[in-house]
Amino acid sequence: VLGIAADHTQHLLWRLADGELSPAMASDPQLAFVVLIGTNNLGRGHTPKETVAGVVAVAGTLLNQTQGRVLLNALLPRGDGNKRKKAAPVVGSAADGSPVRSFSPLITKVNAGLRSWAEADAARRVGFVDCGGPFRRGEHAVQRELMPDSLHPNRKGHELWASCLTAALLEHFPGM
Repeated sequence: VLGIAADHTQHLLWRLADGELSPAMASDPQLAFVVLIGTNNLGRGHTPKETVAGVVAVAGTLLNQTQGRVLLNALLPRGDGNKRKKAAPVVGSAADGSPVRSFSPLITKVNAGLRSWAEADAARRVGFVDCGGPFRRGEHAVQRELMPDSLHPNRKGHELWASCLTAALLEHFPGM
């Protein structure tokens, strides 16, 4: 596990550059990195374009520093929460500069960018999976039964997510 609470892509990139990967990890062609990072970048006001660039930089670093493979996770949906709406009602801006009051359109843009990047991988060392379906309720809400704080999956949410990831790993990297 390379993630830390409240992590941003730039934090993970720093750790990868400063020894987070052991030589054993770097030389193992059977190693698969499951990457889910970027929602905190959006939460701190980074644009979808900046967030995609950060996630792609993480994936690229893993590919360049290891012989392993990368399974990129689409960002999971996140609720916009009443506290968040009161504290900062505008969470970003649309392409035309108009305010966006929900993370949903920003997450959709990030996920489209990540999918496009993964699908362009000619070496077949990158896969993409969107496990967010069970966590969504409507266009701008999450299933509170799976994400009680509207951001982090609970035990049942993690079980659904793990099942989705297992299927994706088998699909994208058969024989691992």
